[in-house]
Amino acid sequence: MNQPTLLSAIARWIVSADFPDLPDGEIAAARAALTDFVAVAAAGSGTSVVRNAAAYAAQNERTGACVQQLGRSVRFSPRTAAFLNGTAAHALDFDDVSWTTIGHPTVGIAPT
Repeated sequence: MNQPTLLSAIARWIVSADFPDLPDGEIAAARAALTDFVAVAAAGSGTSVVRNAAAYAAQNERTGACVQQLGRSVRFSPRTAAFLNGTAAHALDFDDVSWTTIGHPTVGIAPT
């Protein structure tokens, strides 16, 4: 018999979790991380790296311009908007830090 993997156990927990059952500390941490992401992505949206990436995307994107890039009025496909918003959140290097993972986890998750 196959043993369940850690990833499958986490996935089962996520699927069965109800928002009211989540611990207050985790909800507060998620809110802070998402607030940080939006703030740094909006601030970074005007940087040259993001402007250049957006200009390239605008020239090469063919369909699906339905999602707004944070901090700008231009719209892109969901995939491109996620890429640009993630790039913007990293552009000024002020994105959140998780001392558990020693990384910047929100920027990899929130844009999607």
